[in-house]
Amino acid sequence: MGKRSLPPPPSHVSLAASLGNDGIIMVLFETPSGFAIFSFDGVRLLLPDAMENIWANFGRKYRAKCVVWRKEFQFFEDKSADINPVTGVSKELSAMLMKWCCPGYKLAVAKNEYKTIIEASLGIPCLCDDAMMEVMWGLKNIMHSLVPEEKSELSKEERLQMSQGLQMLLNRYGVDVKPEMVSDRIIGLACVLYDCDGNEKH
Repeated sequence: MGKRSLPPPPSHVSLAASLGNDGIIMVLFETPSGFAIFSFDGVRLLLPDAMENIWANFGRKYRAKCVVWRKEFQFFEDKSADINPVTGVSKELSAMLMKWCCPGYKLAVAKNEYKTIIEASLGIPCLCDDAMMEVMWGLKNIMHSLVPEEKSELSKEERLQMSQGLQMLLNRYGVDVKPEMVSDRIIGLACVLYDCDGNEKH
């Protein structure tokens, strides 16, 4: 008997249909002083090589402009009270989320706790997985270009922690970089290596 052929990988169209809204999802991004809402090409989360590729979309500012689009940013005085397991989602944050998360849209969040609270309080379906954490890593990496109103700084651990995709690339090239060693320069060099990989594949 001949080998059974593998089914073709899902197409961009079918993946977009599984997410709805042409594959666009909303992202709730927490900054030191508030929350921002972005729209994002969610199909990238579902591609077979998502974990290897997502980080590179945020390695440099110009790359991110092709995949993520800012919708709104607001300052919040006490964020712990705005998403709370006891009180739910505050009136102000609820209004912000409901403004952009129209029926059928999925919302990506950085914490499973936020997913549970928002789904229970507002009925908005949320995404929170490893691929989405790559997006959050990227948003943190270029936060000030996306949210220039935010004047506070993320800690080095928050901003430049190693993403899984970046780690995969460095390991493939035999580059030993500890998470605490990651810098903007290393990310830039990794983007060059990533592009070289892409050229070789094509």
